[in-house]
Amino acid sequence: MLHAAQDLLVEVGYEHLSMDAVATRARASKSTLYRRWSSKAELVAAALVAFEWNDELPNTGVLRTDLASLARVWFDPDQRRDQLFVRLLTAIADDDQLHKVYVSQIAQPRAHALTKIVDRAVARGEIPPHVDATRVGGILPAMAFQQLVVLRRPIDAAFLHHVLDDIVLPLLQVSPCSASSSGSAQQ
Repeated sequence: MLHAAQDLLVEVGYEHLSMDAVATRARASKSTLYRRWSSKAELVAAALVAFEWNDELPNTGVLRTDLASLARVWFDPDQRRDQLFVRLLTAIADDDQLHKVYVSQIAQPRAHALTKIVDRAVARGEIPPHVDATRVGGILPAMAFQQLVVLRRPIDAAFLHHVLDDIVLPLLQVSPCSASSSGSAQQ
């Protein structure tokens, strides 16, 4: 059912996605869908979570590696995920229920994960103790929106490395070299 929702979201967009169409595509009854998800927004959020948004929190002992692991959800060589995100990102602004579900089920858990990763890096001495994870939390989603929707370019590994190495890590006062090294703090 989640794959059917993903496929239809890519094909017709959130606005035209219906529970009837998902049920038909999944060869399931509408009542089966509504037993699991009470609304289209909840179904779409579940379809997004199926893309591994909530993998186990990385803890490699190196800030950059942990951030890259957390960011990998944005990268899929298939580009189907890119199309799905374009549809979602453009619909969030117009649908209050989708916005609420996205924030509670995807954005907030990701922000919490980022905070834990940054706190661990502070505890290891990789970054200064005054670092606030919230100041970098929206960078990757904003850059992904720019890349996918405005520039109409796919998100690839080079894009993710650029965002991490040239934007996020410097804002956390960490150079890419020290982020990959033994964990010493940059002064």
